[in-house]
Amino acid sequence: MNWDDLKIISAINRHQTFARAGRGLGVDATTIARRLARIEQSAGYRMFATENGKRIPTRQCLDILQHLKIIEQQVAAINTYRPDTGQLTGRLRIAATNATAETFLSASIAGFLQTNPGISLQLDTSDENVSFSNWEADLAIRLARPQTGSFAITRLADFPLCLIEPARPGNHMVCAYPDYLADTAEMHELQSLGLADNPRLVTSNLSLIDKMLQSTNAIAILPAHRAEQFASDKRLKIQKLATSRQAWLLIQPHLKNDPVARLVVDWIKSCFTGQPG
Repeated sequence: MNWDDLKIISAINRHQTFARAGRGLGVDATTIARRLARIEQSAGYRMFATENGKRIPTRQCLDILQHLKIIEQQVAAINTYRPDTGQLTGRLRIAATNATAETFLSASIAGFLQTNPGISLQLDTSDENVSFSNWEADLAIRLARPQTGSFAITRLADFPLCLIEPARPGNHMVCAYPDYLADTAEMHELQSLGLADNPRLVTSNLSLIDKMLQSTNAIAILPAHRAEQFASDKRLKIQKLATSRQAWLLIQPHLKNDPVARLVVDWIKSCFTGQPG
C-alpha cells in the first residue's frame, strides 16, 4: 500500500462518500471507487462498509487510520518545519461546544497563537460529539465523561450547578437541553427534580436560556459561573445544588507525548484554571 493509496483511504474516511472524497482529491467518484476496489483486493479485506449512504471504516480500516493519522501529523510538521526558528510547529483540531469555546477559550486564544507562531488551531464548535475513532478531532472538550473509547483523558474542572427560578410563585416554563445532551449533569438534575418531562424550551444555546431567565417566567439549571450574572436580580432565586458538572479533555492516544499537543493541552488546562466554581 503506497502513499497515494493511503490518501484515498483518508479522503473517503474524512468525506464519507466517493463524490466528496473525489472532489477533495480533484478526481471523479468513479476513480475513487475503482482505486478503493484495487486497494481492497490487494489487502484482502474491506476498508469501508456502507451505512445510510455513508462509507464507514471497518475494524481493519480503523487500525490503518490510526497509523495514517500519525503519518499525516508528521507530514504536516515537515511542511511547516522552520529549522532556523527553533519554534514548535503543527496544526491541531479542537472540538468543543460553542458555549465552552466562548466562555473558556476565547479570552486567551489570540495570546496563545501570538506566543506560538508556528502552531495553528482548528476550533470546531458543535454541541454534538465528534467521532474520535474517525479522527474528526485531535482534542475534544466534553461536558460528560465518555464511558468507552480509545483515547487519553484528563479532567479539566468541576463546576457546581445552580437552579435558577423566579422569586414569585407560578407555573414557570422549564428550559432543557436537547436529547443528545441528555447525559449532562444539568439534565440529570432536572430529571431528579421532576422538571425534565415537559420542557417549554429545548435548546443548547445558553444565550437563549439567559433571555428566558431574564423574562422571570422560566426555570433552568446552569453552572455557577454562568448563574453569577443573575446574582443581583432580586426577581430571581438562585439555589446552589450539590451536583457538579465536569469538563473533560480527550486526547488522541498517539498525541500523548507530542510536544505541540502537550503545549496546546497545557494552554487548554490554563483556560479552565481559576474559573468560578
